[in-house]
Amino acid sequence: MGNAGLEELLSGENVSQPFTEAVGCIIGRVRKPDPTSPITYSNQIARIMQRRCVECHRPGEIAPFSLLDYSEVVGWAEMIAEVVRESRMPPWHADPKHGEFVNDRRLTDEEREQILPGFAKGHQKAILTSCRQHGSSSSVHSCRKKRTWN
Repeated sequence: MGNAGLEELLSGENVSQPFTEAVGCIIGRVRKPDPTSPITYSNQIARIMQRRCVECHRPGEIAPFSLLDYSEVVGWAEMIAEVVRESRMPPWHADPKHGEFVNDRRLTDEEREQILPGFAKGHQKAILTSCRQHGSSSSVHSCRKKRTWN
């Protein structure tokens, strides 16, 4: 039954189900950075990623891809925007009506407002590079050198 469409096509018949909705991840495109954006990767986005994402999104952890540097984040920008818009990431299932939690992973409204418009338009080019991770279970990074991308 899975080859019915192919068999119909090869025999010259009309394909009974010509469209099938694809299931999976967005295949995003790297957007051209907006040089007028007040939000930069180094000043806002990298810090949000460190606070909310890289605990899982780094090599050897549970997430399927890393978000440790600019090129990784930019490559996943459309997917990040979707999961942030739909509140699927960062994962947090505790109900806030039961109190505040010290390990609450949810993005603040300010963080969401910084991520969403920039990921739709591209972040300003100024970024920090040469980031490296410190500590065994920490998600703290040290960025030493400022660089502007062309």
